[in-house]
Amino acid sequence: QQEDRQRQMARLARLEALERQVDEEAGYTPAEVEERSAERRQRAAAEGLVLADTHAGSGQRKGAHPLAVALCILGLVTVIGLGTAAYLADIPLLIARASTTATATPASVTGGPTAGPTTGPTAQAAGVNTQAAAATNTPAAKPAITPTVAQGQAKPANTPPAAKPTEPAAKPTAPAAKPTEPPAQPTVPPTAPPATPLPPTIASQDGVQMLLVAGGRFLMGEDGDASTGPKHPVDLPPYYLDLTEVTNARFAKFVSEAGVKPRGDWRAFFDAANFDPTFYDVERGEHPVVNVTWNDATAYCQWAGKRLPFEAEWEKGARGDDGRRWPWGNEPHPEFANIENNTEGEPDTKRVGSFPRGASPTGLLDMTGNAREWTNSALRTYPLTDPFAGTDGAGSRVTRGGSWLSLPTSIEVTRRLAEPVDTAAKDLGFRCAVSADQATRR
Repeated sequence: QQEDRQRQMARLARLEALERQVDEEAGYTPAEVEERSAERRQRAAAEGLVLADTHAGSGQRKGAHPLAVALCILGLVTVIGLGTAAYLADIPLLIARASTTATATPASVTGGPTAGPTTGPTAQAAGVNTQAAAATNTPAAKPAITPTVAQGQAKPANTPPAAKPTEPAAKPTAPAAKPTEPPAQPTVPPTAPPATPLPPTIASQDGVQMLLVAGGRFLMGEDGDASTGPKHPVDLPPYYLDLTEVTNARFAKFVSEAGVKPRGDWRAFFDAANFDPTFYDVERGEHPVVNVTWNDATAYCQWAGKRLPFEAEWEKGARGDDGRRWPWGNEPHPEFANIENNTEGEPDTKRVGSFPRGASPTGLLDMTGNAREWTNSALRTYPLTDPFAGTDGAGSRVTRGGSWLSLPTSIEVTRRLAEPVDTAAKDLGFRCAVSADQATRR
């Protein structure tokens, strides 16, 4: 009995070595191999002891039943999850070895009294034949024992073992987020090339130099006077104004070339036959023309390809954008203009441009003094919502600027007078204007 137990233990040791080899070839780490081996030993011992304890009351020896050992081996091998046919071939050999042990101790199978170990040629032959049959792996050599498979146990050796548990399929990889396209850049309209600056000066058809008055906003009027207030902003497009007032010589050329007869007696201060040399200079060609009506002035400007300035255009040309009171600034300087008390001898017109210190911010000369000037505007109350409106059919027009007859207290550029369109006065002349787009064809 002691020898049987030793042989049985030797077989179990060989089975344990075989199972460890299977685990190692299956790719388990040494630590996993040890853990699985320990689990198998515990299960085999537990089930072997249960079977042994079942027969303890019959006086049988206490030990692992060969059939239980075989069943344990089958369950353990199946749990291993072998995936190759080479390992399947070893399973019948394990069962055969277990059957050899069962043959040596038939009492464990029959449940009868212990007969002791069977020896002799028959037992040896049976063992040899059984081993040979197991080695050849033929059906005839399999033992007649057909173990009953309990629920949860491994299948018999002749049933292909379950495939190795398939590892859970990898979770489908979420499609990579489509790269966010950068937000479309707002379409920037092509920048127009900068406009060519307007020329600061131009020469008109009558040979007069004209200066540019830039477009934009300026302050018009002056508070404190019912005729000039309130002060208010006015926007104007760019335009050109004559540098000086139209002279007698240029007006005479117009009369000669256009074949017109002016309504005003403009020659009273130009023709030597009609004036007293005691009071007037015989060389008056470069003095501003006076004694001309609004219609005479309009006809001349049209002949020269221009027009009379509107009231707002005249005032902006005289005071600029800063709202000054006089062309030269905000301090009264009557000596900067040809007015009544600023002349040697008798007051009279003087050559245009004789007072350069009185120039306006734009550079225009004689915007106050020498001669008052016709404009194209009818007299309207302030503020002006449209500086170019209210002119058609008007019987009177606004005149601007002091004259050689004006007092120092009445030459501010904001002062306004209105005259009937057929008035011809010895201190009333004009200058012309033209819109920038018309002058430059832009």
